[in-house]
Amino acid sequence: MCIYLPTRRVLFTGDIMAQKKDRGGNMVLKPPIPIFTTDMTQAKESFRKLDGLDVDVICSGHWQPILQNGGEKIQALVEKPEDQVKE
Repeated sequence: MCIYLPTRRVLFTGDIMAQKKDRGGNMVLKPPIPIFTTDMTQAKESFRKLDGLDVDVICSGHWQPILQNGGEKIQALVEKPEDQVKE
């Protein structure tokens, strides 16, 4: 479940997307993690539904919020889900 506040341009995503540190210590945004997802097809479809929302701030289930350009980061992951989007 996600919560979207359109007037504030804030999206609370829970675990539909994840953030983690890469080997260089940079935070990266990732699509749903298969090991924690029982139905990956449905998770990917749910993730694609977030694309196009007018989002600036993303609050995921872990780590610090993304404070800028959240919609662009979601769009980048939808277009190339195998990539990780750096903060």
